[in-house]
Amino acid sequence: MKNFKTSLFIILFLFSQLSYSATRRKSDYKESTEVPLSVTHILPSAFVIPGGTLVLGTTLGIGFFDVFDVSTNLYLDLYSVYNVAVKVGVYSSKDFAFAVHGGYVSQSVTSQSVDPSTLQIINTKSSVTSVEPGATLSYRIMPQFTGHIGGKAVIRNPVLTKQAFVPKTGFIQGNTVNKEFVLGINPELSLALGGSYDLTYDTPGAGLSLYLGSFQIGVHYYFGVTEGAAQPLLGGGYTARF
Repeated sequence: MKNFKTSLFIILFLFSQLSYSATRRKSDYKESTEVPLSVTHILPSAFVIPGGTLVLGTTLGIGFFDVFDVSTNLYLDLYSVYNVAVKVGVYSSKDFAFAVHGGYVSQSVTSQSVDPSTLQIINTKSSVTSVEPGATLSYRIMPQFTGHIGGKAVIRNPVLTKQAFVPKTGFIQGNTVNKEFVLGINPELSLALGGSYDLTYDTPGAGLSLYLGSFQIGVHYYFGVTEGAAQPLLGGGYTARF
């Protein structure tokens, strides 16, 4: 099963280099020397997928009416973190953009408890779900320099405390805040830097992404976790309009 997951991920990675994930991003680069506000690191972009567009990369998404999109992170799906997200564009201009988003996640979690009679540690595997509302605000600092701030709240059922699950993992996240900056080196090359902090589980994270045209390759690293610490970010992919 692990080999299958790895092979599928490699196929998606190679396939993603054939085209681009966001028609809006590509046109922005051609029409302006400014770095587009749509370029982010790990935060959801404040721009939605154009209506009638299907995007296939490491994220599968579809746009509706240029107002909202629906997507799933295929990398997380491969690790049995089943997820779906909806994003709505609230406002966008040359210098500011704002979007709200929400997600639903279902996954299995190994929790730890102590048997009061024997004082032995008991590991129990159970299914948990979460609803994750959030938002992204993007703003222009300079023509080639943008900032992004956002985050999400996680409402999980059942509630998982910091001591409840083992091992500590980057695949289980709580209320998180993000801050990012993007530097446009030239119209076809940008560097995005981002930091995150999980307020629920006290987990800091940091990473970077390199944009070559509309293709993104990067990594976000979560400190102090034993699995899922380094999570790849691969953008670009097959785009089809219908």
